[in-house]
Amino acid sequence: MTEDEIACALTRPRGPFPYRRYLCVPNLSWGLDIDGEADLVALSAAGYLTEVEIKISVSDFRRDAGKWKHRKQVPSPLISAFYYAIPAPMWPKVEAEFPFGRAGLILVDAGRAVVKQKAPARPSRKLTDAEIRQLGRLGTMRYWTRISHKTHVTAARPADE
Repeated sequence: MTEDEIACALTRPRGPFPYRRYLCVPNLSWGLDIDGEADLVALSAAGYLTEVEIKISVSDFRRDAGKWKHRKQVPSPLISAFYYAIPAPMWPKVEAEFPFGRAGLILVDAGRAVVKQKAPARPSRKLTDAEIRQLGRLGTMRYWTRISHKTHVTAARPADE
């Protein structure tokens, strides 16, 4: 299972963060006051931001545990909830190491994402209108960057220039 497959399961109409109800942005690493790179952020209609860290292997999960942003006592004030999303078959292998009390858990199997453990509430605030516009702008940038990389489209210059 790939990171993109998990992200799609998370944002499907019956997933935990359906893209018709949430503003979902993948791979957010700059432009907002969050720590490091977020594999996926989802903005609710109420203006609160959830971060989802996608892990595709046991080694990926274990490597992440040492990252500063996951050990911080005071996370970004913009993140109201934090989840790990992992392939369901991986769960028994990492259950003993899971940071219960600090993160929620979403299991993904056969294109379906199910919240197994709700994320604990974090001290956070709503995004401002300017931050919401910025998140939308960043999401649009991610979309067009992915499309251009997928299609390898290059701008052709008109012959008369």
